This record gives sequence, structure tokens and C-alpha cells, in this order.
Amino acid sequence: MRPEACSDPEYYTKIAGYVEVAREMYGADYNPSQHDLDPEVVIRAGGGKKHGRYYMGEGTIGLTTTPNLAQIRARSTRSSASIHTRPEPARPEMKALAEELYTVEQMKQCILQDMEQFIPHCVQQCIEDMQPQIQAAMKAQCDYFLVCFTHMLVS
Repeated sequence: MRPEACSDPEYYTKIAGYVEVAREMYGADYNPSQHDLDPEVVIRAGGGKKHGRYYMGEGTIGLTTTPNLAQIRARSTRSSASIHTRPEPARPEMKALAEELYTVEQMKQCILQDMEQFIPHCVQQCIEDMQPQIQAAMKAQCDYFLVCFTHMLVS
């Protein structure tokens, strides 16, 4: 095993996929750690070779003795272990980002709803708070116009 494989988050996903298919093929009590890497299990777990590489165990699987995906499919029956699709490396991260985006959008909607309710309330409160000042300003303007108008009539 490569030392860097232990720190690779995908490594554990690959091992879990391998164990799942191995137990499908050999029974629930099968312990893969007590056996050599099974090329057919690797091919079934990873959906064959992708871009010329096996799902795992590259370099330990014999190229000439290992059946390819088409050969495995041809001899598979309904009771055979299933052939899995290879998980895409970025899929968990993409799912997490999509969930985070959804959460942000929900928060944005809540904030917008709060603002729609809060702003009219604030405007109404400001108008009520300023009502005495508005009335005083209007009275002062009316008094001024009345003085001006009276002054024009007298002259």
C-alpha cells in the first residue's frame, strides 16, 4: 500500500466499495484482509477500467490474466455480484456545496421576508415619530404665508 493512500479520503471509499462487492460475491462473512486482491472484485467495484486504470490496486493486478468488464458482464447472471459505477472524486464535495448553497438561499429568503415586514414598519414608525415636527413645520410655513399675505394686503 502506498503511504499517501492512508491520507487520501477517497481511499476509504474505495476499500468500502471493494469489501461490499467482495461480500456480495463470496458471502457476508468474507474477510478481504485474509485474501489477495481479487481482480474481478476490483473491476466490479469500480465499473471496469476508467482511463486505462483500475479502481484500485493498479500495478498489483495482472493485465493478461484479468478479465475485462465486457467479459465479466457476458458471464454474469442475475445472482452474480452487481457491477458498480465508480464514484466520482468530487461528488461528495459537490453535494456538500449544493447543500450549503441551498442553506444560504433559504437564509437569504428569510432575511428578505423579514426586511419586507420590517421596512414598512420602520417607515410608519418614523412618520409617527416625526408627526409633531412635520405639523410644527407646516404651521410655521402657514404662519409665514399668512404674514406675507397680510403684509401684501396692507401695502
